[in-house]
Amino acid sequence: MQSVKYSPRFSFFVFRFSLFILSLSACLSCARGIRAQGTDVRAFVRQTFIHGVPYEQASRFTSADATVLLEMLGNAQERAFWPNVVVTLGVIGDERGVDPLIAFFNREVSGTLSSSEYSAKTSVLMSLGYLVNRSKNLKALTYLVDSLNPETWATRRLNWVSPYHPTEAERNQQLTAMAVMGLALSGHPIAREALVALQARLGAGAPERALVEEALRAHEVIAREGLAAYYKAAF
Repeated sequence: MQSVKYSPRFSFFVFRFSLFILSLSACLSCARGIRAQGTDVRAFVRQTFIHGVPYEQASRFTSADATVLLEMLGNAQERAFWPNVVVTLGVIGDERGVDPLIAFFNREVSGTLSSSEYSAKTSVLMSLGYLVNRSKNLKALTYLVDSLNPETWATRRLNWVSPYHPTEAERNQQLTAMAVMGLALSGHPIAREALVALQARLGAGAPERALVEEALRAHEVIAREGLAAYYKAAF
């Protein structure tokens, strides 16, 4: 794998990986006001989650619910809820979700993505991390590891435009940052090896190094104690 190169804009995504983790863990406290247990999965993902999909609640759904979510992911009328659908699919951890999630990510969209579509597509990389955590699926893990090299995105030929990045290079740099987060969430030993290798390639003063270091710290706890315990402890 070639050396990774980033523009200064990438440093924005160093803007606290810990805040990303804490925003999710905070959902454990707000979950009291969220319908989940005994709730139809459609109703769950159609809610508005200010701090993101609550892990504890989403993890209660089953493979049967994953089937429903996969149908929603293929239904354009559910577009507004795709971000929640994507994350919940990953948290459930059903391996049937791997190919549809990657296909959804790669799916061509004419013009610039809406904010909701962009959120859904980028959430795939974190969702795959959740899925690996539950299932140890190697295809999803390999996809994330390969994503640590921004040049990989060129070979994947993504035919969609970010609403927030003027160039493909900057879009791809963000996607690599999201893959770093996904690998941290996976807690998988191969993910740790990939993150350590990336850390070694980065210069000591590189702004993105802080993101990788935080990801490694999160990975260590998640691998040892699990995601649910990590979120509770973080909060």
